[in-house]
Amino acid sequence: EDNVHLFGELVGGIPGSPVTLSALLGFSDGGLAPGAGGYLDWRVGGEVVQGPFRIGLFYVDTDLPSGPNVDST
Repeated sequence: EDNVHLFGELVGGIPGSPVTLSALLGFSDGGLAPGAGGYLDWRVGGEVVQGPFRIGLFYVDTDLPSGPNVDST
């Protein structure tokens, strides 16, 4: 079965710093077990870029009930 994932993302840098913050909200539908319906997913976090290096930290979660492979990270 096909899956559709629609999302919107906001990204903004902090002036005068190498820090970029971002937030994403998405909706997935299809490709799951029959009758499972769609679900929301989100991500918030930031990145620091120094020369050729980039490091980021993000919190990712969905509105699916907890279970194998669906816990927040």
